[in-house]
Amino acid sequence: MDENKIWAVTIKGLVFNEEGKLLLLQEPDGMWELPGGRVEHGEEFAQTLTREIMEEMGVECEIIDQQPHWAWPEHLVNLQRWRVVLGFRINLKSFEFIKSDECAGSAYFDKQGLIDLGDKLWAKGIIRFL
Repeated sequence: MDENKIWAVTIKGLVFNEEGKLLLLQEPDGMWELPGGRVEHGEEFAQTLTREIMEEMGVECEIIDQQPHWAWPEHLVNLQRWRVVLGFRINLKSFEFIKSDECAGSAYFDKQGLIDLGDKLWAKGIIRFL
């Protein structure tokens, strides 16, 4: 099977601060990404998101949306892979993140801040919604 024709489905958490800025996690390699990850076989979207938030950040989350708030297709050029991103608004139960091999840091960004990240941003499709 041609790997270029396979689409991954990822579930991402959308966390906004009081100023409307969006939370991103910095990976150890310096890339920035929304919290969340791939759906595993047999998982519901909510299960994926709560599992991924705990794995990446070590905190629990409350999912606000019953359906994706935003969704978009995305080509990860560096990985030569396509994915569908489903973004759900969430509240985090704590902001005391535990660093992991997927989360070396975090910061909030507005639209211009995301644009300024350039090639250091994985989820470029989010920019159109802000």
